[in-house]
Amino acid sequence: MIRITSKKDGFRRCGIAHTLAAIDYPNDQFSEEQIKQLLTEPNLVVEVFDDEGEQINLVVSLDTSKPDVGAIHNELLDLRQQFDQVNEELTQKRDVNAALSAENDQLARDLAAVQEENKRNIEVLEAVKFDRENLLKENNELLNKVAALEKAATKGKK
Repeated sequence: MIRITSKKDGFRRCGIAHTLAAIDYPNDQFSEEQIKQLLTEPNLVVEVFDDEGEQINLVVSLDTSKPDVGAIHNELLDLRQQFDQVNEELTQKRDVNAALSAENDQLARDLAAVQEENKRNIEVLEAVKFDRENLLKENNELLNKVAALEKAATKGKK
């Protein structure tokens, strides 16, 4: 029997969502390769028992070959170069962002100034309109007086 307990509820391995509670499976449930996967998975606690219920300590043969330090070093250098390139691009984008932000702030100030100037121009326009209406009214009154005077002068000649 194989007893599997997950350290993370719902963790999936070998097509099964394992639980925090121990689940027992028959020995023929998994292939030899799957048993190796289960035994080497750090998120699972796997116990194997014989037919009498005695726990069996299985040793899984892992790849013990030495890593290629030169290849790892080259990969590390490549990753460092990629990191530096991405970091440089990020710095450039931050600089562009700062410049655009400053430009945006200046445009906002310019817009506020234009809006204030428009407000003053509207006030002046309203005042000029009011003065024009008053001048037209006064002009009509004067024209009426002139007409009345001309009428009176014409009557006086007769």
